[in-house]
Amino acid sequence: MLYVSYIVLIRPYSYRWRPCHGSQEYDVCLPLNYSVIGIDVSHHQGDIQWGKMNPEGCQHPLKFVFIKATEGGDFKDENYEKNLAGAREAGLACGSYLFFNPSTPASAQADFFIRNVSLKPGDLPPVIDVERRGNSPQSLQKSLLECLRILENHYGVRPIVYSSYRFRKRYLDNPLLDEFPAWMAHYYVEEPEEDADWLLWQFTDRGVVDGIEGYSDLNVFNGSEAEFRNLTVRSVR
Repeated sequence: MLYVSYIVLIRPYSYRWRPCHGSQEYDVCLPLNYSVIGIDVSHHQGDIQWGKMNPEGCQHPLKFVFIKATEGGDFKDENYEKNLAGAREAGLACGSYLFFNPSTPASAQADFFIRNVSLKPGDLPPVIDVERRGNSPQSLQKSLLECLRILENHYGVRPIVYSSYRFRKRYLDNPLLDEFPAWMAHYYVEEPEEDADWLLWQFTDRGVVDGIEGYSDLNVFNGSEAEFRNLTVRSVR
């Protein structure tokens, strides 16, 4: 597989995590001991030039991307199809995410996502991005679990739940939700908190990636490249 590389220019944000490693040539600063690195994008990144991500000569190749597909039960990201096609052409492992709206019925959100997202072998599991708390933690958890189970039943793979560390502690503290892999947003730290059981870590929102104007979120996978390959979808229903 052709892995797309990136150039991460932290200046002057390298204080956001310690320790770090990288190369003087590219001014790269990344958390130690993680080899699988990726980004997440939506229409907010504008027109991404996937072809400008040149793999030659870069030490830290970008290996995955999560792309916003839908929000709530009736909004499809205007750049989803274009971003998905570009990322696949670039050789990235691709995942799609649903931005969860607690005020919209879970079944409507899951059904709309399913109508717009088809998985292929090599894709990553679907993600539900949870950032709004709704009326109460109990109602949020109930609705989120319903949506997760619908997606799991349809795609035959367990979805991932994205949230910040503090949001998860306050509003998603439920053993049933702990059964689903966690993608944790946690900035200004060397590592996520010791009690955080996470699969993916979004460690900064201040990365600079070739082909994308402005800042990008950067993420690492908590495991080896072989374990990452095992995370990808092997077959589709």
